[in-house]
Amino acid sequence: LVTVYQLATLFTVVANPYAANLLEWLHSGILIAGDSWEHDDDQVQAILDVNLRGPIGGSAAAVNAMGARGGAILNVASLAGLVPASAGHTLYGASKALMIRFSECLALELRPHGVHVTALCPGFTRSGFVDAAGAEGAGPRPGCSGM
Repeated sequence: LVTVYQLATLFTVVANPYAANLLEWLHSGILIAGDSWEHDDDQVQAILDVNLRGPIGGSAAAVNAMGARGGAILNVASLAGLVPASAGHTLYGASKALMIRFSECLALELRPHGVHVTALCPGFTRSGFVDAAGAEGAGPRPGCSGM
């Protein structure tokens, strides 16, 4: 697991003097499946570091690199932040809900400075991320479409 400092460093934007606007796309996530009351302190800290502190630090780095030129930040959250999470994914869903709210508030804060902030909330996608998280049983609810 990388540290929050390393994540923020990965997200640092290299200013391009020829670009009218910059777009910073912040995509990070960790899902440690299991009952929320059984996660130990290190697991909870890892979820908060990767799902929140990394993108928050990345957003700060992006804003500082954009300067007066303005630009856009796209934070990748999750549909799990908008609807109740599946059993065993409570902390993931809660962290993504906080990422959505952070993005909404940051958008209001940065609007006067010409920086647009969006939280993208993709739905369930079968991927290596889901497999690695041990999220079997995760996925679209009956009646919902999924990839």
